[in-house]
Amino acid sequence: MGAVVFEALSGHLRMQVRCGVQVGEPDRASRIEATEAEPAQREAGAIGRSRLSSLLGFHLRRAETAMHRDFIQSLKPADLTQKQLAVLLLIHENPGVSQIQLCAILGADPNTMMTFLDRLSERSLILRVRSRADRRKMELHISGEGLKVLEQALVLVDEHETRFRSRFAPSEIGLLMDFLSRLAADDDAVPGL
Repeated sequence: MGAVVFEALSGHLRMQVRCGVQVGEPDRASRIEATEAEPAQREAGAIGRSRLSSLLGFHLRRAETAMHRDFIQSLKPADLTQKQLAVLLLIHENPGVSQIQLCAILGADPNTMMTFLDRLSERSLILRVRSRADRRKMELHISGEGLKVLEQALVLVDEHETRFRSRFAPSEIGLLMDFLSRLAADDDAVPGL
């Protein structure tokens, strides 16, 4: 339990630091109510979340975890990870992109990017072509096989998105996207790559 609480709280603190968001502390009455409710819940075999229920970061992390697990399961038929899909999609949408450009777009270090590219290249999903303009530079292109895998993966991603979007009205989706964009406003790179 301690590790779970620590992870939730540290995730919340990282979110606050990265996004500049300050979440007010719950008032004394809600802390007392949560504390008083815990013994009754423990007796019934349930574990109380107490203050966690009021933390924005806790709820964001739970939602992200649910979506991530479903996303991983969804992509299994295409045999791609979320990160590999992102790299493959960017290469497809930006023919001739360089490894350095991908690093800048995704906020990844060059060694990590090299690993992703090697895996995609080993599966013949991408091609590395020496640039005609600068012989020192390698351009990245999607292969025919890569395009097939990408098309399959995008259908799977659309199904995944539909499952989660169906939980909201169309107007709520727009609001949710706006709210999430505000949280990430100070962070242009895709985290975690």
